Parts: sequence; C-alpha cells; structure tokens
Amino acid sequence: MAVFSGIDATFGPCKDGPVGYSPAAPGDRYATPAVYMRLVEINAAVGMKTVVYDQRVWSLDPAIRTAAKDFWRPVYEHIAAWDMGDEFDPSGPEWQILIDRTKVVLADVTMDSFVQPFTNHLADAVDNAIADVPGSRQLLSFDKYDGDQGVAVAQSIDAEVDVLMCAVNTYEFLVYTPSAETIRDDTKRLVAAGCDMILVFGGAQVYASSTFLTSRSVIDVSGNPTDRGTAALESSGSSNYVAVKPARLLETRVGAGLTTVDGQSNGVGPRLDDSTTELQVGGRAGVRLGATSVVLTVTAINAAIPGFVSVYPCGTGRPNVAQVNYPAGSNVATTVAVKLAPDGKVCLYNFTATDLVVDVAGYHPPGRTFAAVQPARLLETRTGPGLNTVDGTFSGVGVRGAGSITQLSVVGRAGVPIGASAAHLSVTVINPLQAGYVTVYPCLQPVPATASVNFGAGQVVTNAVVSGIAVNGWVCLFTSADVDMVVDVSGFNPSGASFVAQSPQRILDSRTQPQPKSVPTPGLFVTVRELQVAGVAGVPFSARSVVINLTATQATSAGYVTVYPCGTARPNASNINFTTATVSNMVVAELGGHGTICLFSSADPDYVIDLIAYHP
Repeated sequence: MAVFSGIDATFGPCKDGPVGYSPAAPGDRYATPAVYMRLVEINAAVGMKTVVYDQRVWSLDPAIRTAAKDFWRPVYEHIAAWDMGDEFDPSGPEWQILIDRTKVVLADVTMDSFVQPFTNHLADAVDNAIADVPGSRQLLSFDKYDGDQGVAVAQSIDAEVDVLMCAVNTYEFLVYTPSAETIRDDTKRLVAAGCDMILVFGGAQVYASSTFLTSRSVIDVSGNPTDRGTAALESSGSSNYVAVKPARLLETRVGAGLTTVDGQSNGVGPRLDDSTTELQVGGRAGVRLGATSVVLTVTAINAAIPGFVSVYPCGTGRPNVAQVNYPAGSNVATTVAVKLAPDGKVCLYNFTATDLVVDVAGYHPPGRTFAAVQPARLLETRTGPGLNTVDGTFSGVGVRGAGSITQLSVVGRAGVPIGASAAHLSVTVINPLQAGYVTVYPCLQPVPATASVNFGAGQVVTNAVVSGIAVNGWVCLFTSADVDMVVDVSGFNPSGASFVAQSPQRILDSRTQPQPKSVPTPGLFVTVRELQVAGVAGVPFSARSVVINLTATQATSAGYVTVYPCGTARPNASNINFTTATVSNMVVAELGGHGTICLFSSADPDYVIDLIAYHP
C-alpha cells in the first residue's frame, strides 16, 4: 500500500461503529494496543508510519500513562500521531471529552514522545476545533464528501492553520462513488485551495470480505493496487510507472546464454515473413496481471532482407505503424511503449523473416494517467499507396529540408485529447542523402542542443521519443539534413500527470567530457560505467526513474549496451545494439542508490545521453 498508493502513514484498524456510536467509546471501534503494535511493525518495514489509538495515553492515572509510554517508546519514531478519535460532535457532551483528552496527551505523552495528538473532524466542526481543541491551529484535519468536497472550507481556514489536512474519499460512501479521475481531480482542487496534506480514506474494515476489499480499497485482496490506489499515488505527486528489473521475455534464437527470464517464449525460432507473434507480458518478470501498458525494448537480429516490426495489443487490428525498422544483416533495438490486451499480451508483426528479442523495462498499472492508445500515424512525408496518416492530415507533405522545423499537430488526433502534456512517439527517418539527426521538442521553445534520432546516409532509422506538447498542441521536429520522416503515436500523458517531460537536455557527451567512472567488476573483463543522474538537469534526488535518449558512437567494434540501476545485478537484457556506426535508442531507466544508472557495454563506445523526462 505504501509503494502503490503513495501513503506515508495509516490510521486504524477500525470497525463500523454501531447505531448511535460515539467516538469517545473505544471498545466499539478500535483495536487493542497489541494489534496496533503489530501494525506499527508491519508499516515500519515498508517505510510507513502509523497513527496509533491507545486510550491509556490520556488516562488520568499517571501510572497507566507511564505504562503506555514504556510500551510505545521503542517505536516512537514510527508513530505519526496519537489518535484521539474520529469526528467528534461539537454540539454534544463528547466534545469536552476530546478537549480533555488532548490536553492530557499534550502535557505528558507528547512531551516524552514528541508525537502530537490527532483527530479528524467533520467540515462543520472545524471552527469549533480551532477555537477549542489545543493544537488545532498547528494541525487540523477534516473531511467533506458532498458539494465541493471541502474546497470552500479549506479556503476559509487555510490562513488560520499551519498544516491543513483535507480528506479525499477513495471508496463508496452513501451516494458518493469515486473513480480514479475524481480522486485526482478532488486532490488537485483541495491542494489548490490550501490543503497541505491529504487524508486518503481508502482502507477496509477489519476482517472484511474479499469483495469489500476489492471494491472499496486502494489495494485488492492480493495486495495489488486498484485503479483508485494508483490515482492516490499520482495525486501524491509520485509517478505510478513501475520500473522492473530489465528482463528478457522473448528470445527466438537457440544457444548458450540465450534464454528468457522464465523459460517461456524461448528458442522458438526465427519469425517467418509476414508473421505475427503473440507474447505474454502480464504476469511475467514482475509485470502484474492487469497492467494497462508496458515499456519494452524490441530487437530485430540478422534479417536477410530489410523490414520492420509493428507492436500492438493483441485482439486489435494491426495498425499502420512501424516501431522498429531494420536493415539486412544488422541488430537493431528500439524502445516501445505499448498498450496490453486484457489478457496481458502484445503482438509483434514482422514484415520479413528475422530473429526477435524482447526485454521489459516497466509497466503502468490501472488508474494511470499515462494512456496508451492504439498506435497511429501522425506524419507521413512520402506519397504512395498505403502511405497515409490516420486522419489524412500531415500526409504526403514532402521531404523535410536541412535546417527546417516541422510543426506537427498532436492533440485532437489518434485519441490524444486537448490538454495532453506529453506525447509518446516513434520517429522514423527514411533514406537521407547524408548523415544527420532529428531533434523533437515542444514547439514555442528554442531548438535544444540534443538529438532524438541519429542517422547515416541512406539509412532507415526509428527511435522512440517522449516529447512535451506545447500549449498550442504541437510538437516540433528539427532536422539537420534532407530526409523523409514518419511519426507514429503510442500514448500520452494528460495535464497534471506526475510524469515530468522536459525540453531535452544533454547530460553527457564522452567525446568532449570524461567517460563516467568505471565500476569495478571483479573477475569479469567487461566495462561498466556509473552515471549520476539525480540532481542533474532538474532531476530531483527523489526521482525513481528517468527517460533518456542513449547514443553509442565511435565504437571500434560491434557490441551492445545494457542500462540498469547501480547496486543491482546486471540483467540479461540490452537497450542498444551498435556497430562502428552511431546508434540511438530511448531508454526508461530505474535509478539505483544515490540516483545513478549503470551502463554495461560489451565493447567501449563513447556515450551521448540526453535527458527527456523523469518519474517522481
């Protein structure tokens, strides 16, 4: 729950109170101190704190309070607050009970533990709390699940409270039925109204049935996040993209060391001309069943005839796109973000016979703000049979001239809505007359000093690109040489998504800067280099993964590069395959300890790395 929902602390466990329940009656709702101690231990193991209910902490008997302090002292650092009870009524006798409890705790247990008392109020009790309950001006929590969900209340009391905590409901309550969209929207509006912290109501009753847990909680009965849990995570400012340890899911070749992570889809032989391969992704290599989209590296190997690969969710029509273009006799790798079919499969269509390798880097769970769309063509500069865009616009517009900038409309096309903040694209250059590069970036900004696609004369080269979208709904493509171009879209991030797309920035060029430091690899004659990413080019140290464009250049022999989080074992996967020519690929890389990535190379090329985005 902490990982998948962005939750820092929990309170409960509690049960539905009986008719006429009073928050001053602990036996009706709250668990015993022993149960709370176990919860504190479980939460602490995953980095969460616990709001603890123990009526001994406000006892008028000093000996009882001392016993409580002795009981909790070993875990004080893991306690977020002392729970005074929930939703006291200012018009009844229980209100004075709350005031008295709070005074006792503040005068004794808080002085010993440095842990503050806490209670959550109904919206119509906040003014009474500020006036009557000690400490309410330092921290006040309230909930409102009708009308504006508490926005007006937050605006009215924000200036009077140091830390204002506002509740967002993630389960059905009376006539209120939340969704991933309402959770994100409610949180955004409350934060804008002055709320400093969010109280997520999204747990489940003690001893609840699996039906209750699955339908109303931020996690289901198996411990996986529901779409509401994912929305809560994104509302906290964290990305819901789940990076997994890179792992091989498809290996068509047979030979020593050529194996998938689990033995499935292994050694199945070259894919024939004009064939489609169904690949199970969900439920393998850490990708949960129910994931909505996945990030893959697809490699075509030693094709006898040039061709292309299209990757798309099985059960849908094959789209008019190509995410991997390969020449004869070469190894070409491209990153693909693709929607998963309901059964967790993707389909790979190859035009000509080739071996295929597929590695997985991560996935998006349900409720995500990243939305994978059916791949579709947005730009096609060529003319001819079948050379069309999805809607006929930006089709047959001709060769892009050297030094030109092509402004490409993205929003309102192929399922990308108005308000989208970033687009996930595949950009292909076709038969340039000379070597060069293409840079993709949000229009209305200067052309950045980076490259999204590098190409040689006469080549057909594809690379995945994530680009921020300008406020006018366009992305721009600068080319340094005359070239035909094709752009396909695979997904988007809406406005307000926690994913942070930036104007590309170069963070390494080992042709003009020192290579990243080597990481010792005892007993292995290989090169592993460590690159600091967090704290560079606006990436915070709290970032969990980054999107980079990785270029290998000036290599003296053929090889491949694997990118993985430093501090972990090098996986059986690859992100880029190179010869002595310059090759690029987009990589979604999990950050290791201290915000670093490691780059293993079977040779030792120069690296050029451009930062595109990061996941908080």
